[in-house]
Amino acid sequence: MKNFRISIYWKLFFTILLFILLTSVIIGMLYTGFAPLTEIHTQTKKSLINQTKALTEQITFALENTPSSLEDIIKDLHVKEDADIMIIDTAGNELVSFIEKGLKKTTGDHSQTIESALIQGWDIQKIYYRWELTPIVSVPLKKNNVVIGIVQSYYPRTRNLQGVLPRGATTLISVIILGGLISLLSRYLTRPVRELTKIAREMTKGRFGLKVPIRSHDEVGQLAETFNNMSQSLEDLHNSRRELFADISHEIRSPLARILSDAEILIDRKMDEDERNQHLQAICADVKNLDRLIADLSILSRLELNQVEMSFSRSKIADIISNAASLFILRTKENNINLKQTVGKNLPEVMIDARRIGQVMSNLLTNAIRYTPEGGTIEIGAKQRGQSIEVWVKDNGQGIPEEKLPHIFKRFYRTDKSRSRSTGGTGLGLAIARQFVRAHGGKISAESKLGEGARIFFTLPVSV
Repeated sequence: MKNFRISIYWKLFFTILLFILLTSVIIGMLYTGFAPLTEIHTQTKKSLINQTKALTEQITFALENTPSSLEDIIKDLHVKEDADIMIIDTAGNELVSFIEKGLKKTTGDHSQTIESALIQGWDIQKIYYRWELTPIVSVPLKKNNVVIGIVQSYYPRTRNLQGVLPRGATTLISVIILGGLISLLSRYLTRPVRELTKIAREMTKGRFGLKVPIRSHDEVGQLAETFNNMSQSLEDLHNSRRELFADISHEIRSPLARILSDAEILIDRKMDEDERNQHLQAICADVKNLDRLIADLSILSRLELNQVEMSFSRSKIADIISNAASLFILRTKENNINLKQTVGKNLPEVMIDARRIGQVMSNLLTNAIRYTPEGGTIEIGAKQRGQSIEVWVKDNGQGIPEEKLPHIFKRFYRTDKSRSRSTGGTGLGLAIARQFVRAHGGKISAESKLGEGARIFFTLPVSV
């Protein structure tokens, strides 16, 4: 019994059915309670009284002018006039009645009805039986101007006295139709849930990126939209992880292959001191590259998981730029590159982690030096744009193709696919820079024209 489950379809089906049944019962109870209190319209009263008086005159005429008994007269009126009549004496005893089967006769004390009919010439009362509201009109019956009883004429609203609710085959058909409609409604309402379940099962098999159709804009539609976003995010994450493994494999395999090759040469060949030192230096360089790759992967992973501690303080961006530039003076001189600073005056302070933004500047400058030709120029600067400070690093190198600009901040992405030692780097510098800038609430972008260099810039919110 622990594994017994009822699907949401059946839960919804029986909930709607129970709701309809309870509503019908409540409506029936309310109708039963309030229907007897319904007032009869004045014109309707007059019409019913006049009809009853006309029937009474026919009875009086027949009693005075024919030998027929009272029972025969009432029976004849019941058949010919389709009238439902009961005659009681002035003491309230029933004398004769011919009433359609299904109508309930008035019982109990008739004294008030008799008194009202004798005083004002008529009386109207109402009975409610089997969902049928029936007015009963009472008028005095006279013979030779002497009251011999009271005529009570029943006026049911319909001649179908079997009740308002259908029975038998009609009831069965109504229930089947009702059940079918509820089934269709339940199936329609649970369709998004069934689609979500189907797609979720496919996702457990590793098929990410599948989406369910959004058929409405209500809570279920919002759930479907959120599910689709989650599915897309999982697919992106899955692809990213697969690409990451492939890239890491490639990045590690290449230096390891070079290290192995250099080591084998050192073992297998006899060489002089200079050649041996060249191979050892190459091995050291590859080991350093691997160490740098591991360090960059570690910090990027922690950044993406929000596990890097940040120490924010009010800082001047001019100082950050100046410190970063001082670290690259020797490298730019070695490559005969002109490094200039263009910093706006009186820039407001920013709330940043100076060390992390310094690392961003270092990554951007390293990248710029790598692609700036000898004799070229690198410009680093900053200026205020509204409530942000824009910082940039610009070079006049070969530039970046327009179709590659949206991808340069991805992990291991390089515009130069050769991945040789001459290009250097781990391919993670810009990805790390983007994560640090995002952690400060800023944005980083790039613009470039082939042959004219590239400009990478990011924004930092002004400290309030």
